[in-house]
Amino acid sequence: MILGEIDVTSFEKLQTPPVYTLRRKGEYQFSTAGAVALLKRKDHFLLAVGTWDCTTIDFYISNNLDPYSKNFTFEKWTTWDSREAIRRKWVDKNYGNYQNLQLTQDSSGMYITGFCRTGNGADRADVYRMDTDADPYTMMQKVATYSVQCSGDVTFRNGAGFANYNDKPSIIVVGHDLTPEMEIQIFPIKGK
Repeated sequence: MILGEIDVTSFEKLQTPPVYTLRRKGEYQFSTAGAVALLKRKDHFLLAVGTWDCTTIDFYISNNLDPYSKNFTFEKWTTWDSREAIRRKWVDKNYGNYQNLQLTQDSSGMYITGFCRTGNGADRADVYRMDTDADPYTMMQKVATYSVQCSGDVTFRNGAGFANYNDKPSIIVVGHDLTPEMEIQIFPIKGK
């Protein structure tokens, strides 16, 4: 896992050494770092690292907000396991094979969203409210689901996230191939 700004304007600039590397060790499918999310908070970063299909999500907290400082580090805070989660208060009981994660925070709380492609070909974003004071079984409660139908080689498996587009909350999705041109599809979130 690498932390820092990444300049993607040229291949040469992509070869810049990372600002921070988090080494993960463990058994196969549980030491991966395919889906990650980072949230800047008041005095630290919160980092979420999903294992294979986000079966579990490891959470880390940084010791400060300056990844360039000599003593900057992340410490593991907790692991959330989808197989042990209590789903009683979820809007539905479905949990996806998430390939992308995004952490967000607003005045109503902190959220983590998982982006996946369903068996019927729809792309789904599942939003979970996070309660950092709760036990690992109830710390994530599913509060919303958004489904869209992407076209071409654009899917949530390639890359997806929330952003404001033309001052409207939207889901931004990218295609598989970055060259010669990157295909992007934008889905405004209705009711927001």
